[in-house]
Amino acid sequence: MVVNVGSDAWPPALLDRMRRLCQQLSVSRDQALVSALLEASDGTARLLSMRPPPLQTECLLLATRVLAAATAAELDVDVEPLLDILLAEVYSPPPPLVDKLAGAARAAALLGALDQLLQCDHEAHRARAGELLGAGRLYMFFGLTGWEEMAPRPLYPVPQTPHDAPTAAPEAGRTENGRAIRSSTGKKVRRRKPNERKSIELPPGSHPGEEPDERPPRSWLLAESSDSDAGGPDGRLRAAQVRVRQAALVLLHSVVRFNDKRHMLGFWPSLVPDTPHVPARTLLTVVLQDPAARCRLCAASVLREMLDSSRFFLTGVDDRSSSGPAPFTPYSVTMACIVKELHRGLLLAALSEKSPLTLGSVLRALATLVANAPYHRLQPGLLTKVSRHVRAFLAHRDFDVKTAALSVLINVVSIHEPLPESRPAASADEAPPRADGGEELEFYDDEFDDDTGEGTGDAPGGAAPGQTPVRSWLWVRCRGFVLRKRIAPLPGAVSPFFYPTPVRLQAMRTLCALTKNYLAAVSDCLPEVSALVDVCMRDEDVAVRLHGARLLECVGDAAAPAPGAAGYDLWMAALTGPLPAMFAPDQKRFVRAAACHALSTIGAGVFERLPRDKQLLCVTLVLPLTADEEGTVRSAAGVFVRLPSLAEDPDYLLQTAEAACAAATARHEQLPVRVNAIWTLANLTDTLVQRPPDWQPLSITVLESMTTVALRAAEDSDKVKVNAVRALGNLVRHFSAEALADPRVSSLIPRCVDALIRCMTTGNSLVHMKVRWNACHAASNVFKNAALPYATAQWRPPLLEALCKLASNYKNFKVRINAALALSAPSKRAVFGDQLPYAWRHLLEALETAQNITDFNEFKHRDTLLRQVCLTLCRVVSLLEPADLAEAADALASHLDTVSAHLARLPSALLPEQSEPLLAAQENLRLLKQRRAGALSAEQSRAVELLSGAFAAPS
Repeated sequence: MVVNVGSDAWPPALLDRMRRLCQQLSVSRDQALVSALLEASDGTARLLSMRPPPLQTECLLLATRVLAAATAAELDVDVEPLLDILLAEVYSPPPPLVDKLAGAARAAALLGALDQLLQCDHEAHRARAGELLGAGRLYMFFGLTGWEEMAPRPLYPVPQTPHDAPTAAPEAGRTENGRAIRSSTGKKVRRRKPNERKSIELPPGSHPGEEPDERPPRSWLLAESSDSDAGGPDGRLRAAQVRVRQAALVLLHSVVRFNDKRHMLGFWPSLVPDTPHVPARTLLTVVLQDPAARCRLCAASVLREMLDSSRFFLTGVDDRSSSGPAPFTPYSVTMACIVKELHRGLLLAALSEKSPLTLGSVLRALATLVANAPYHRLQPGLLTKVSRHVRAFLAHRDFDVKTAALSVLINVVSIHEPLPESRPAASADEAPPRADGGEELEFYDDEFDDDTGEGTGDAPGGAAPGQTPVRSWLWVRCRGFVLRKRIAPLPGAVSPFFYPTPVRLQAMRTLCALTKNYLAAVSDCLPEVSALVDVCMRDEDVAVRLHGARLLECVGDAAAPAPGAAGYDLWMAALTGPLPAMFAPDQKRFVRAAACHALSTIGAGVFERLPRDKQLLCVTLVLPLTADEEGTVRSAAGVFVRLPSLAEDPDYLLQTAEAACAAATARHEQLPVRVNAIWTLANLTDTLVQRPPDWQPLSITVLESMTTVALRAAEDSDKVKVNAVRALGNLVRHFSAEALADPRVSSLIPRCVDALIRCMTTGNSLVHMKVRWNACHAASNVFKNAALPYATAQWRPPLLEALCKLASNYKNFKVRINAALALSAPSKRAVFGDQLPYAWRHLLEALETAQNITDFNEFKHRDTLLRQVCLTLCRVVSLLEPADLAEAADALASHLDTVSAHLARLPSALLPEQSEPLLAAQENLRLLKQRRAGALSAEQSRAVELLSGAFAAPS
């Protein structure tokens, strides 16, 4: 294929043939054709940069489509030059004498080519995100009435962006509650009813109720204008304009998706409004006003992508202050206004949306917003509106809308810090069904089908006879989704059928979140929960069985702290019912693993009350799985190591230890398997240190194997290290003098300490912070083993130095707290050796630097840090000997005021059982005073007086 770029224009037929050949490459890749098209696409780019005469606009449009098709075919093209050319063309006015239809086709092709470039190279656009966002923001209003065409301009990451008001008011307005308002012509605008939907076919290959792919459809790539789009030129123009807006929104989605969330946060004020009822070029305006359903769907998808994983960046939002007018608007208030406007806009869009597919996308965007919004820093009321409005969509006829509405409610009841306004979702009041023309069949919540195993006349076991139990409306509705057989809404059809599996699974997830965070919502109807679990575990669908086990796990975990008769009955029904069958060898591996996890939440209180045969059944079910071929099952099998009655069984501990070591030694490729294996090993070591020191149920060979496995895990991922360091600290504490005399064990001690030092001094990720403070806590266990040779240990000085540096000056206060706690663990002076003055100076420095807060999130830990440092100082004073007094007093003199002030407040901040270090310090100073007569020098006597004044009991 020879192309003469120097000619005025290429023949349109040649360009069209090139475009079709590029499209064919997705099916068959001929290397000769690829090479020819690479050369041709380079020539096309140069032709596009020449901007041919007005009469050759057809060639210009085809050249743009060639580039779009070439990038879509993943040709090995140089992205940067093409990006420069396409952006220059987007930011340039269209050629003169170009009609509107050709201009729309040109804009859609340019935006499509830009999007395909981003798909080919995710890193090429990072520095030009503002230009791409500016183009997408302008063209997403292309052809809409009331929005004049403007020259595109780049966006910049600023905290606030002025609104771009349109020249005319929109054709229809809506109030916050969705009621009709009057347009500028004075005519009443009819409210869209949520259930007043047109019949829209689902995408090929999808099922009713199944969540569709949330990525915006890229149908514009192969779409072209045709006479079949609509009747006449006006219809074809409107269809072309819709393709432009859709291409712009798809481009925005790609830019947001491939950019860093922190960087994109600066563009939020340009894409999302912060003031209600002010027309602006924002995504919410598209969701609310665009007449094309696919454009509204794309805009909702962009919003969802923006909100996804934004929880950390929205922690600075604050709308709780009610102060008057201020000279400037803080950034936290601006972001709070944006979050509130997102709630208002998405709820309004959901109430006024007609298309079920678009409504599902809007609800999923709302679910993502609820999952990431910091409601504890916002004024109350937002969650109340969300729950009240979304609750109505559970009665929608479309299964995908039901699933999306349940996604929102899952996030409402899953808020990490349960708020008072999220409790109505778990309350027992039932609102009347919506009367908006929907044809949803009526629910009979007090009645089950025969095969559910429940009747209608017996009073539930959780309520007194003759008394109606308190049941959450969300529990009642979700239980109906899972168990109810419905009558097919077809004329003359009477065959029953269940809800589709996606709806049933989403309802099960909602019940899991509800019982996990609001157990009181179902505490009065635990027999119904037991019956629901029984039915789900017997279901033919393996996914439903898995979620049934997950529900049992959530209920058992929530009820474990306060076991009662209802919890006992729940587990008796599960062990008598279908739970043992899930452990059968013919079950799939993830079914057996789910059953193990469910059984692990039985709790010590319930397990001890079970009959002996049921206890033996639990052990019999779990122990064979410790030798299972699947790593996921082996790692989940050590679930009973913390139960008192089994923790004293040496045979069970030995088998659990061997299973955990085997699972961890296998180095399974899946991270969750390795995490579960080392978690089981750490739980086993917790059991060992909770018993008397002379209790040694495991042999030295097994202890050596466990330590070696934990050392290897300490070099794995941070999620594995968290429990690996816990296991190392427990094992070193558990070693007896007899075990330490064995060279196999004594040689492991320096390696264990080196691993702890490495884990507590390296890494800055959020997950590694937990590794650091777990390593510090493990170091405190090391100091609690009196059999270790501290006087001759080479590992003692570096361990103390690492702890002192962390306690005196580190950015994370929880790490500092655990480091100070580790320094308070020694009970003998010999543990510190000649480094006691070094530790004393760093602890005094820690008391001073605790006031230096660089991260406001650490402020909540400041008082705990001060209290722990004071207690550690008291512990060190309780170990002082006459030779230590002078140096300790000299170091204290420069910090005397600070130390005295904090120690004066310490007794009032301690519980009686926490006062032992302070009392021990005062007692040691009293004994040192009694030795002054000839036993202490004058300098030592003055030091005792100084220390006694600082650590004296308040009068």
